[in-house]
Amino acid sequence: QECAFSTVPSLRRTIIESIDPRKGTSRSDLLKRSRMPKVVMHRVVEEMLLLGLIELVEPKRRVLYSVYEPAEEWRPFFHYLQAARVKTPTEPGRRQDDDQTIDG
Repeated sequence: QECAFSTVPSLRRTIIESIDPRKGTSRSDLLKRSRMPKVVMHRVVEEMLLLGLIELVEPKRRVLYSVYEPAEEWRPFFHYLQAARVKTPTEPGRRQDDDQTIDG
């Protein structure tokens, strides 16, 4: 059974905000901070890694995720990737063509 959790932008935002921009955050800490079910978090994280919103670093075999862009700069970048590459289900009250389309 396929779940569409990973396409929800608010979950991606939660992950980004749960990561320490300076040191990165371990998988277990991320699970605690994001308060998501493990399966859901895993799916969201996998998708974000593919999109390049976060990156995986492994100092001393401890899995750490870090935000790909510096803290102040990730927001527009995050939005750009969301608009350009991820097909999200349209939210109620928002038409698809409200977002500026990005050719690329």
